[in-house]
Amino acid sequence: MFKPIRFRKTLCFMLTCIVGVAVGFVTLGDTFADDPPLQRVVSIQYDGGIRPSVVDPRGRMSGINLATQAVEYGIPDTEIFFGTDHGSIKLNTLADGTYTVSVYGIYEEDYKIEIIYMDENEKVINIEFQGFHHKNEDVTPFTFTLDEDNLETPLIINHPVPSLRGLLVNPVDDQGFKTKLTWDASIDSEVIGYNIYYQPRQKPFFKKLDQSTNNQYQTDHAWSADADTAFTHYAVSAIKQDGTESFFSNIEINNDRDHDWLTDEKETELGTDLNNPDTDGDQLTDFREYNNYHTDPLDPDTDGDTHTDGEEIQAGSNPQDPDSVPGDRIPSIEIIQPDGINDIADVSYTITWTDRDSDDDAQIALYYDTDDVDQNGTLIIENLSEDDEADFHIWETAQIPEGNYYIYAVISDQSNEPTVVYSSGFIVIGGIPPITTITTIGTQGDNEWFVTDVEIELSAEDNENGTGILKTEYSLNDGETWQVYQEPFILDQEGTTIILYQSADGAGNAEIPKEQTIKIDKTPPTIEFTFPQEGDQISHGESISIEYAVNDEYSSVASSVIKLNGEVLTTATIDPVPGANTLTITAEDQAGNTAEEQINFEITTETSIDN
Repeated sequence: MFKPIRFRKTLCFMLTCIVGVAVGFVTLGDTFADDPPLQRVVSIQYDGGIRPSVVDPRGRMSGINLATQAVEYGIPDTEIFFGTDHGSIKLNTLADGTYTVSVYGIYEEDYKIEIIYMDENEKVINIEFQGFHHKNEDVTPFTFTLDEDNLETPLIINHPVPSLRGLLVNPVDDQGFKTKLTWDASIDSEVIGYNIYYQPRQKPFFKKLDQSTNNQYQTDHAWSADADTAFTHYAVSAIKQDGTESFFSNIEINNDRDHDWLTDEKETELGTDLNNPDTDGDQLTDFREYNNYHTDPLDPDTDGDTHTDGEEIQAGSNPQDPDSVPGDRIPSIEIIQPDGINDIADVSYTITWTDRDSDDDAQIALYYDTDDVDQNGTLIIENLSEDDEADFHIWETAQIPEGNYYIYAVISDQSNEPTVVYSSGFIVIGGIPPITTITTIGTQGDNEWFVTDVEIELSAEDNENGTGILKTEYSLNDGETWQVYQEPFILDQEGTTIILYQSADGAGNAEIPKEQTIKIDKTPPTIEFTFPQEGDQISHGESISIEYAVNDEYSSVASSVIKLNGEVLTTATIDPVPGANTLTITAEDQAGNTAEEQINFEITTETSIDN
C-alpha cells in the first residue's frame, strides 16, 4: 500500500550524521557549570522548507533567530545542520526543564519534525509529527520537558492544541464514488474548527483544501479503486480562535475502504473482501497475511493443521508448516523498519523490529540483501538477544556500496528451525537523489508574469560519488502523465502552468518532484466603449456618463486611465464643451501589457434666429 513520505531514518547519537548538502555546521564545546548527572542527547530533525530554533530552560537559544533570520548558537555543546530541505539541531548537554521549539518558514507547505531522545541507559524515545506552515504566519511553537527522575518517560512533548485522532477516509456513492473524511472531534473545548489538507499523487507537498466546523468533510475527489484513478493523501488539524493550530492527524489515503492497509486494487487482485479487513476471519488482517506472514487471506488455516493462522501467530508456531503447531514455542520476529518509505541512509540507519520467544533464549542475526528472497545476503550483526527490550540496531552504512537493500532477520532458539523474515521494503544506501534545476528564458513582465513564450531548460546533477543521471522528466498536467526531458522546450500557453520536474540516478534514487509556476500573458487588455461611440453627435447641455469596459483574460486588469481631450478624468460623468471631443482610454494588465482605444464624438448646439 502506498503511504505518505516519512523521515529519513538517520539517527545520531554521540556521532555526527550528515545528510544532503550542508549550508552551515558548527559545534560548540562549552558546557554547563554543573554537568547533568545523566548523559543524554536530544536531536530535533526536520524535513521541509522550515528552520527551527530551540530555547532552553535558561532562555538561551540555538537555531534560527526568527527576528533576524540568522543562525545562533546560544545553547552550549550544540550541533546545527541546516540543509536545503532538511536538517537538525542536536543538543548534547542537557538539563532538566522545559525547552521551547519554534520554526520559521517562507513557504506554504507541510513540514515534518522528529524528536529523538537517547541516554546512557539506552533509553530511546522517538516521536514524529507533521504540520503545516501557512505563508506569512508564525507556526504554533511547542515544548518538550526533560525529567531524569522519570525513568519511564524522561521526555514529554507538550503542544497547545492536541492532535486529532481517528481520521477515516471512505467512499460515498454520489454520482460515482467520492471521498468523504470523518474524524474524532477535538477534546479541546477552545477548538472552533478544522483545516482539511490533501496531497495528490506525485505532488511533493500537502495543500490546504478547505475548513470545516464539524468533524466530517465531503470532498469532490473521486475514490481511487484502481490505477486509473490517482489516489490522494489526507490529513486534518484543529484550530482555535486565535489561529493556534495542531499538528496533523493520522494521514490516510483514499484507496483502502476497509482500512486494512491493502488497497482496493490489490484486494480486487487477491479476491479478498474490499469491505472486510479480515476476509477469512482468522484474526489476522488481509494485509498482515499477505505482506507479513505470507499466509492465504482467503483460508483461515493455510497449512491445514486445524489451527487458524491467527492462533498460530499468537502461539508462535508457523502457520505455513503443518508440522508446526501451537505449543512448539517457535520464536518469531517482524521487521518494522525499513518499510520502503523514504528509507535513505548515508552514514547510519536504525533497523527496528518486534520479536517474541516464550522462554526468552533466542538469538537474532541481521543481514542485508539485494532482494527479498533466497536468504543469501551479507551479515550485519549476530548474537543479538531476543530478551533485549531495545529491539533496534544502528547499522553503520558509510562503507556499504551504494544500492537498494532489503533487511532480513534470522531468529533461532537452538530447539526449532530458525525463522527468517524479510523487511517489507528496502533501504537506499548512499541514496542522495539528484538535484534538478529549472531555467526559464523569456521576456519578464510585471508581477512575475512573462509577456512572451517561455523556453524551459532542465539540468540535473548527481552527487559526487553517485551513479550519474538516469533520466529527467516533467509533467504539465499535475503529475497525471510524465514526459522524459531531452532538450529545452517552449511553453506558449497563456495563463498559469505548473511544471513538475524530477530526476533519478542509476541507483534508483529519485528526487522528490519539484514544481515551478510559469505565468504567461502575451495579450493586452481589451477596451470597449458603450457610450459614447465613434462619431456620435450629442446635444449640448446634457451631462454624459461614459460607459466602457476593460477586460483582461489572463493576468487581470491592473489599471485604466480615461482622458477627455488630453485631460485625465477623475469621474465618468462629464459636461463636454460644444464641438469636437476625443475620449482616450489607456489600460494596463498585471503583466505590464498596455492597450489604448480612442473615439471621437461631437457636441452640437442649436442656433436662435430673431424675427
